[in-house]
Amino acid sequence: MAVTVVVDATWRLSHVEFSTPLGYPGTVMGHSEIMLMEPDAPPTDMEPVTLRARTAGQTYGTMAGATITRGIDAVAEETVEVDGQTISFATVTAALDAFMRKWRSEDAGNPPLPAPQAAEMTPMPEMPDPQDPRPPPN
Repeated sequence: MAVTVVVDATWRLSHVEFSTPLGYPGTVMGHSEIMLMEPDAPPTDMEPVTLRARTAGQTYGTMAGATITRGIDAVAEETVEVDGQTISFATVTAALDAFMRKWRSEDAGNPPLPAPQAAEMTPMPEMPDPQDPRPPPN
């Protein structure tokens, strides 16, 4: 039996990585994911099948989407519209650098995470004397 499943699939940016090795052009990689949700209304051209009770708009989960990669030098002057303002990618990287410098100086005197602590030593059980004829205790 074949069942057609209809979901709303919404693309979103999951996380971004910047690679800026010394002496090489940097890259920016955007990892995306697809959020799968129950549609608000079932399609009118098919008979709805209820596998489990679900409510409209309920999220099923996510699946990996495409990874987008660009050379930073190649896209530095590209622009996009954000909140009615045109900004360049160079402005984005300059803003990220400014945030990192600010946070670096804040963290120098007050680290945001505690230093990792070593786990307590696990005591070793006493080893039986090989000369003792009695069986070891359980």
